[in-house]
This record gives sequence, C-alpha cells and structure tokens, in this order.
Amino acid sequence: MTEEPFRIRAKDFRPGCAVVFGAALAFVMPVVSAHAQWAVYDGANHVQNVLIAARTLQQIDNQITSLANQAQMLVNQGRNLASLPLSTLST
Repeated sequence: MTEEPFRIRAKDFRPGCAVVFGAALAFVMPVVSAHAQWAVYDGANHVQNVLIAARTLQQIDNQITSLANQAQMLVNQGRNLASLPLSTLST
C-alpha cells in the first residue's frame, strides 16, 4: 500500500485560514528596527531655524530693554512721589 504525500487541495483551503496563518507569522517573526544609513542635511530648514532663533533672540533683547525701561520708570515715579509736599499727599 502506497501512502500519498501530504498535499493541500483546493477544496481543503479556506481563505480565513490564510489570514490567521499570516497574522500568526507576523507575531512570531522578530521585529527588526530600521537604521538610517546617511544623515540628511536640509539647508533650507537650517536657514529657517537660524532665522527663527535670531528673531527669538531679538524679541528677548527687546523684552529685557522694555523691563529695564519700566524699572527706571518706577524709580522715577518713586522719586517724584518722594519730592511731593506733604500737603499734596494728604488731600
């Protein structure tokens, strides 16, 4: 008596089995992380970043100047209040 080799016949094939088998293979296969081979330099992006940094630095400088002016203004207001006669302050 001869044995037939194991064969998958079309009548035995179910489409759902292929999906399950494929999903099982996806979970069993080891995950390989991607590695970049070359560093990418984007000149236009670099120029934009430098310009944004320059504008930000200018804004910070303007804020520092503004705060210094406000502090000087408060000092001057304090001097002006101190020099007022006492009779003006009571009214």
